[in-house]
Amino acid sequence: TGSYRVWDYCVQYQESSLDFISRLMELEGIAYHFSHEADKHTLVLTDAATQHQPFSGYEVIPYHQTPSGGSTDEEGISQWALEDSVTPGIYSLDDYDFRKPNAWLFQAQQNPASPKPGSIDVYDWPGRFVETGHAEFYARIRQERWQVEHQQIQATATAAGIAPGHIFTLTNAPFFSDNGEYLVTAAGYHF
Repeated sequence: TGSYRVWDYCVQYQESSLDFISRLMELEGIAYHFSHEADKHTLVLTDAATQHQPFSGYEVIPYHQTPSGGSTDEEGISQWALEDSVTPGIYSLDDYDFRKPNAWLFQAQQNPASPKPGSIDVYDWPGRFVETGHAEFYARIRQERWQVEHQQIQATATAAGIAPGHIFTLTNAPFFSDNGEYLVTAAGYHF
């Protein structure tokens, strides 16, 4: 949905084409996942949290309380563990443009989910940009990444519709505050 800068100079060096494209998309805040159907597989690009859709038939997934973390015959989630990570309070970046040596390119972005600024901060140089607008964009994208990493869930489920890039709503959670919408960022399957 966004518009992205045109790179004057960009190099692929000692990396596969997939690694190269993945690196550039990550830099620009673009995520990808795959949609699989019986007759085709589609690469889906997203650059905003609002673009993620539920996996068909798995819009709502219930938590099933099982004794000692056992399993149940019903599709759902049987284990749910919240992981908090310490993330930077401020992400700042800067760069230099030899064509405009006096340009002020420094940009900082605060993470509302992290500790107060000053306790843990990240400073990136070079920021890989030469325009102030690019600095603001990259600072926001990096801080959004830290916000995602601030709190993650590890779960065990029997719901086949839990797939990366899709959202679902958890119901019947042991802690009422855990009920809500979640984005799946990774999944491992055991058959």
